[in-house]
Amino acid sequence: TNEPLDELTNLLPGNQFFRLNRQFLANAKACASFRSITNGKLEVNLQPVFSEPVIVSQKKAASFKAWLVNP
Repeated sequence: TNEPLDELTNLLPGNQFFRLNRQFLANAKACASFRSITNGKLEVNLQPVFSEPVIVSQKKAASFKAWLVNP
């Protein structure tokens, strides 16, 4: 799509999609697992696997965990 992620974030249902960072908007079903890394950040494992680490900032980490547990 040619839409910026900010616009897609507003168009898609928030209970199904989460803006992980500047580059990724993910569906809950694509988030296979996550782990804590330095400074309160999270590394998310997506399915299908992405070649680079997908990092959620410390600022968004708590809301990501809450969203994943209660979609």
